[in-house]
Amino acid sequence: MSRSFHRIIACGLALGLAQCGESSVEPQVARFTFRDPLTQDVVRIEIANSDGLQEAEALLQSGGSRWAIGTPRRGNGGFNAPWTWHLDPASISFAEITIEACQSAAAAVADDLDYWINFGQVCLWGKVEARER
Repeated sequence: MSRSFHRIIACGLALGLAQCGESSVEPQVARFTFRDPLTQDVVRIEIANSDGLQEAEALLQSGGSRWAIGTPRRGNGGFNAPWTWHLDPASISFAEITIEACQSAAAAVADDLDYWINFGQVCLWGKVEARER
């Protein structure tokens, strides 16, 4: 094999290793307590995306209410007990306005979880009350 071929292979391996090192950095994750002011139901949300984290922190500081939007998943995720569902941490965002079909309450999600999983998104109204970690 030629010397040029060996250099190309070596460079490719070096670039691949450099990219692997960059991707091994853990994304920042935080948990928040989110309360529906009407029902007083508490949902714990874990957020693993930078935009969602920034929005949650801003809402915690301002005390404002918004729709928490995310992809519903089965199980409490290790953080949303006693609920039998959780929102996918990578999917969390917040909005002032959502489509009505997405809007629900925590208990309604639990009561018809198959529907919400098939729908693919749920919007919960409330206030970020605390950062848990």
